[in-house]
Amino acid sequence: MKAINQLVDISQYYGRDSRYVIAGGGNTSYKDADRICVKASGHSLATITEDGFAVLDRALLNEISVKKYSDDAAEREEQVKNDLAAASLTKDRRPSVETSMHNAINSPFVVHLHPTMVNALMCSQNAEKTTAQLFGDSVRYIPYTDPGYVLFKKVETGIADHEAKHGAEPQIIMLQNHGIFVGGDTIEEIMGIYDAVLSKIENAITEPLPAGDSMIADDITEVVPAIRMMLSKDGLKTLKVSNTLLSQYFLQSQQEADKISRPFSPDIIVYCKSEYIYSDTTDLEVIGEKIGQYYDNHGYMPKVLLIKGIGVIAAGDNAAGAQIILDVFEDMMKIAWLSQSFGGGHPMTREQIDFIDNWEVENYRRKVSAGATAGRAENKTIIVTGAAQGFGEGIAECLIKQGANIVVAD
Repeated sequence: MKAINQLVDISQYYGRDSRYVIAGGGNTSYKDADRICVKASGHSLATITEDGFAVLDRALLNEISVKKYSDDAAEREEQVKNDLAAASLTKDRRPSVETSMHNAINSPFVVHLHPTMVNALMCSQNAEKTTAQLFGDSVRYIPYTDPGYVLFKKVETGIADHEAKHGAEPQIIMLQNHGIFVGGDTIEEIMGIYDAVLSKIENAITEPLPAGDSMIADDITEVVPAIRMMLSKDGLKTLKVSNTLLSQYFLQSQQEADKISRPFSPDIIVYCKSEYIYSDTTDLEVIGEKIGQYYDNHGYMPKVLLIKGIGVIAAGDNAAGAQIILDVFEDMMKIAWLSQSFGGGHPMTREQIDFIDNWEVENYRRKVSAGATAGRAENKTIIVTGAAQGFGEGIAECLIKQGANIVVAD
């Protein structure tokens, strides 16, 4: 089988498994001596084909490693982006910003993912210590560094240091608050490594995730349609509502909600933004005030609201977009819960968050993601997930009067 076909196969294999990939996260590559094929920005691993990969000239790409760039972060990243474009042989596809990291790893195949279980460790207080305990010298741990050129150089240096100490480059690179890179000669080798990594971390979990849904609140008929109207100031929104035992735990009090009040990784910022509304009451006046204050502070509506008794509310421009927001935030809650096995959660700092929020690369990814989901569903939908007890004709009638299509998913 051709290498590109193997690359497509392994990309789709992990892209379709929510344990490894949520939304558009992760990227993959294959390289030979002259060229590298890497996932193009904005493409989903789950559905990627050969046309979803950018092809770059490695000789030109290698120049990024030795070139001197501006000390100004924004200017530097623009310069690097232009050099990536110059090295690209497929001008209609923007190569992943992490292309240089793929290029720095000698293995022909490289798979970079953000598995929930891996990030439970990488987004924990004891990430470095526990990684060393579980994996010893087989893994290179990289402390959090802003994505882009600076992270590439940190990884490049880490690989060289590991090779000097151990006589070979690491097959596994774990990045704090980010994810994991795995390199291999074959896709089968990479799959074996991923299985071993997840198994080892799973065995170290002391408190498994609570499973199951909570009852839908009686006042959902009043609260959800009203919130939808409040959020539709700049255009009608689609809401996705989920009330699980896991979300119930974090929504029980402000103290617990604080554990998920800041993002753990860049992907969360891209899809959910970096701040979320929490309310320990379903009082619409209180919720309305919180939404108004949020809009005044940020200039846009929140994508995620955490309402005690109702659940997690994801607000998107359409049903597909709302689903992505909900998937990403629910993954964040899983990470927060599982990280308790490793000393508790370690969210990103304000400075780190601001870099991602203002980074052109991630703003581009937001736009591509929004374009990919546009038109997949009507813009007048409220989707309620969780136990459907008590969800009858009365609620449906109420929501329909608000102009919504109703989808109930158990």
